[in-house]
Amino acid sequence: MGLFRPGVRKGQVPEKLSRDEFRRRYMVQFGDPRFDGERDALVRLEQIAYTNFTEGRKAPFTEKAGAEFS
Repeated sequence: MGLFRPGVRKGQVPEKLSRDEFRRRYMVQFGDPRFDGERDALVRLEQIAYTNFTEGRKAPFTEKAGAEFS
């Protein structure tokens, strides 16, 4: 049997979200009126989350694999 060789994939990486779309998707989690008293805090957290998103900061806490993985 021959080797399976997949073709070139195209369109895998979606475009980065716009600032407005990111904000909309982030804030939808906090639609419950009980969050209303914390809107200012949520805005600050969303700003941090967006900065991390644009800088590609997915895993701020990493550690090297142990010797058993070398």
